[in-house]
Amino acid sequence: MGAKPRRIRLGILFGGKSGEHEVSLTSAASVIGALPADE
Repeated sequence: MGAKPRRIRLGILFGGKSGEHEVSLTSAASVIGALPADE
């Protein structure tokens, strides 16, 4: 039997008050979508 993989906690900061706000939201959504689903 193999060892159970260790869980990692990850925080993603996004948004902010700048002209790049929408880009930040889109980028964060892409990163979150690429993460494996929590089982």
